[in-house]
Amino acid sequence: MLVTRLALSHENEWAMSVLNSWKESLDQHAELLHHAVFQAVFAINPSNLADAKLRATSLRAAKWLLSVLEGTVQTLHGIRPTDQADWTEERTKKFKEAYSVVDEIVSRLYYNIRHHEGTEEISSEATRDYYVTIKPLLETVTLLGRRDRRGIVLAPTAHHFMQLMNEVLSYEPKAVLHMATDVAEANEAAG
Repeated sequence: MLVTRLALSHENEWAMSVLNSWKESLDQHAELLHHAVFQAVFAINPSNLADAKLRATSLRAAKWLLSVLEGTVQTLHGIRPTDQADWTEERTKKFKEAYSVVDEIVSRLYYNIRHHEGTEEISSEATRDYYVTIKPLLETVTLLGRRDRRGIVLAPTAHHFMQLMNEVLSYEPKAVLHMATDVAEANEAAG
């Protein structure tokens, strides 16, 4: 998508304002935001981070995704009722739209680090750099379960999160285990 590329690769102010307007109006621009999120996550990968020309774009993408994720976490906490009887069709639709952003980010972050047959192995240094870059995103995902222990992390997202934690465990075991525990508890509470 041209808008995402202009905003993240070329620092175009108009394009960034468009991306941010999609982020602010998820209910009106869900499909556009999903495409932009996909492209932004795709930009954050170990090979781009290692490339001097692409690193700045990757870091801008990570920063923008963090703002998307923070807003989405707030939206999800606002949508989710305390009483199961308060789920309405409209509330369920909004929840699914917002939650799919979280799931897209987590699953793509995992797939970015997976070794694919026929490609070069990702070095330990590149994996560590990737982890350091995405750690704020991962920590934000853990907020989905911490606030009230009612849990919002659904099984497919939790699975990809845990797979990703397995890949980066050796770099910061204590922090990774804490994040994994938070997500596991949020998933368990979500049912």
